[in-house]
Amino acid sequence: MSGRPSIGELLGGWTLDPGLLLSAAVALAAYAWGAVRARRWPAQRGACFALGVAASLLALCSGLDAWSERLLSVHMVQHLLLTLVAAPLLVAGAPLALALRALPHGGARRLARALRSRPARALTHPLVTWSLLPALLLATHLTGIFELTLRDPAAHAAEHLAYLAAAVLFWLPVLGAEPLPRRPGPVGQLLYLLLGMPAMAAAGVLLTIDTSVRYPAYLAPARALGVDALADQHAAGTIMWVAGSVLAAALTVAAVWAALEREERRAVAREARQPLALLLAVVLAIGPALAAQPPAARAASPLPAQGQLLFQGSCASCHGLSGRGVPGRGPSLAGAGAQAADFYLRTGRMPLADPGDAPVRSHPLFSPPQIRALTAYVAALSHGPPIPRVDLARSSLAAGRRAFTDHCAGCHQVVARGGIVTGAIAPPLQQATPTQVAEAVRIGPYLMPRFTRRQIDDRTLADIARYVEWTKHPDDAGGWSIGNIGPIPEGLIAWFIGLLALLIVIRLIGERSPR
Repeated sequence: MSGRPSIGELLGGWTLDPGLLLSAAVALAAYAWGAVRARRWPAQRGACFALGVAASLLALCSGLDAWSERLLSVHMVQHLLLTLVAAPLLVAGAPLALALRALPHGGARRLARALRSRPARALTHPLVTWSLLPALLLATHLTGIFELTLRDPAAHAAEHLAYLAAAVLFWLPVLGAEPLPRRPGPVGQLLYLLLGMPAMAAAGVLLTIDTSVRYPAYLAPARALGVDALADQHAAGTIMWVAGSVLAAALTVAAVWAALEREERRAVAREARQPLALLLAVVLAIGPALAAQPPAARAASPLPAQGQLLFQGSCASCHGLSGRGVPGRGPSLAGAGAQAADFYLRTGRMPLADPGDAPVRSHPLFSPPQIRALTAYVAALSHGPPIPRVDLARSSLAAGRRAFTDHCAGCHQVVARGGIVTGAIAPPLQQATPTQVAEAVRIGPYLMPRFTRRQIDDRTLADIARYVEWTKHPDDAGGWSIGNIGPIPEGLIAWFIGLLALLIVIRLIGERSPR
């Protein structure tokens, strides 16, 4: 056989080592037992662990292992498969986290104690896990250790085991789910991986630029295959450098994305726990008082009573337990009425995560029945404007266009797609219902001015609401709406397209001047 091996030769020719097969079978069986005992263990983690075991067997038992002793380039593929494929998949399977859930109480407690021990804390410190794999790669590839592993099968097996163990430790802080004492956040993980990639690629760079064969043990096998050993060494360095960097970059994106999702879930959970804890305290405090009310009184006002519980749990931290406001956090709701409560809750502008945040439209935190209860409670605090009724059947689209242009287009654009104003952004109105349009006009949320009935009467307000409804599905008589971004930008785009077309025509019909 001569020349470089084919894909079939690399993936075939398996040597079924009994020790490796037994270890893989035991690992898969133990993982499957733990997944059954843990219940509801994520299937994707189990798939990752199984693929990690399969990648390890592919690297150590297939034709890759046999050809790795003849060609350095194949040896580098084997190492990348162990460090950048098998190890991340094994870590993503979270076997230790599964063991903590599946083991009996005594065993889980001993394992948790071992993970919190001083040696484990030192071994899993991010500085240790980050430096161990690059240091091992440089130490083995740039010294006589690599040549020794080519001649001694025991040293070769020890090398592979060391690579796999160091790679597992490297990926543990960024891909694992184990309760580590120190785990960097999303930004820390990004720096951890970005700084680790050049360190791991350094050995590949040195092999690529080396002008002499670094490992003489490959000279005779390469010559027998008709392959230039130095060219194969350069190919090995390129594989380790370029292919390794691509794999590491993909894993970096996946790890940081997962870290950001975990942070978002934690933030949502923290925000959810705060009102729930306060709600529980309020229920325990005022529950007996509500239970002591006469049945007739409770039946007469079920919505305000339900709304009071929700208000105390989610709104009282800024608006006070009685809705009178908290200095520096939130205004009094006296006189706000159902109109303001309905608008702010249904558009998701309230409650705010932080009192200093701008109230922008988002997904409502409460369900429609909860919003009705909260609105009823705020309306019962004091006399205030009710939710407006908008009659679109008797409104005029033409009058609404004129009124919207006069009063609203300066901030929201004439097509109601929103715009930028001093100190804020006027939102688009495509999600606003006619009732919400009317509420916003009467309330004046955030920096929007408040319009009284003397400025905009109820009939004109209905006309404006109808025009806003029309802008959601306008009649684009010209054909191309360009997102309805307004006549001036659309005109500029038309000018640019016209100028480009003119230049093309000039170029086609023009003649080249002689040089």
